[in-house]
Amino acid sequence: MSTIWEWGVGMIYLTKKDSEKTRFLLNHRNIAKVERIMNDTSNVEMTDGKIYSVVESKDEIKERSMEYDIHVFTEALKIAMNKRWRSEVGNGSS
Repeated sequence: MSTIWEWGVGMIYLTKKDSEKTRFLLNHRNIAKVERIMNDTSNVEMTDGKIYSVVESKDEIKERSMEYDIHVFTEALKIAMNKRWRSEVGNGSS
């Protein structure tokens, strides 16, 4: 998996375009723009102006970001439904 859901941190893993192919975490909500500059390199521009060269494509980055957001929404929905169920059971409603 390419995200760190288990820690509850809103970040995705990407791979730097360096000789070691270093994996790092990036807050996908701070991505301003992603551009494919070569067949195997994308530039990720952040809202603070920093640019990271990575091996993932724009589509891969988008998919990882969406997977994370879907997970967060699903977990929030589970919590809300559990609270509602407890409230209804506690009040004797069915």
